[in-house]
Amino acid sequence: MKGILISGGTGLVGMFFTNMLKKRGIKVHHLSRNPKSNGIVPTFKWDIANKFIDENAFEGIDTIVHLAGASVADKRWNTAYKKIMRSSRIDSAKLLIDKIKNLPKNQIKTLVSASAMGIYGNCGNTVLTETAKADTSFMAQLCEDWERASDEVETLGVRRVILRIPLVLEKGEGALEKMELPAKFGVGSYFGNGKQIYSWIHIKDLCRMIEFVIENPKCKGVYNANAPETLSNYNFSKQLNKALNRPFIPAPAPKFALKIALGEFAEALYWSANLSSKKIQETGFTFSFPNLKEAFDDLYV
Repeated sequence: MKGILISGGTGLVGMFFTNMLKKRGIKVHHLSRNPKSNGIVPTFKWDIANKFIDENAFEGIDTIVHLAGASVADKRWNTAYKKIMRSSRIDSAKLLIDKIKNLPKNQIKTLVSASAMGIYGNCGNTVLTETAKADTSFMAQLCEDWERASDEVETLGVRRVILRIPLVLEKGEGALEKMELPAKFGVGSYFGNGKQIYSWIHIKDLCRMIEFVIENPKCKGVYNANAPETLSNYNFSKQLNKALNRPFIPAPAPKFALKIALGEFAEALYWSANLSSKKIQETGFTFSFPNLKEAFDDLYV
């Protein structure tokens, strides 16, 4: 790869991935609604509503990593914010595809697009491969439309990889920050009946996976981007509290309190998604943190 253009480059995953690439001397550009010199990488303006991207963003670029998307955890999911969640993912993807059409043929070799495990909905203990059907919930339909928004790029000769991202583990960041809340108040507990299955990935492994699929031309299509070990919310919460050196109480956290603190996002903590990572492992990708203990040992040292 010559250079990588990242949408959502200042987000949790985007910034971690950017710093990883920079250490390896790889050219990186960012897209931003309000580009400012951050001293890290060149940043170029895009305006999704007005269908504008600074064409200089594509100079020396042959790979696009589309991570843009309004946070699902930081704000309450009212009607207005749901529209923002959709536009930031779907309209932005369509804008990128439209711009690729106007670039010299074969300049862009690869598009890696984020999606999420939310496409499967709440599926109990069923092992979910990439062929499982999308759920009918808001989050599932959002993810399905997000993926379809970039379908056309394949007709342009661009290799496309979609990563269905689960709970991303980074200390004090993202969804894990929300899950740390009960422990930070002194006592940790689990959610619901504790039996729901959690799929997850260490942020280092996710960024390594993104780079891996870019560099391996045989990788194409959809992949579950989760670590091999999935486990119940009860066991996940128990290990998290141990890592935080907090007592664990074998009783569920009050759902009403979580809804007050987190809004509609709290419902996602009660979903069960038992993702299979077999397909990505069959490509030759290996996990540095295949189980939760190793992941927490690294994060909470």
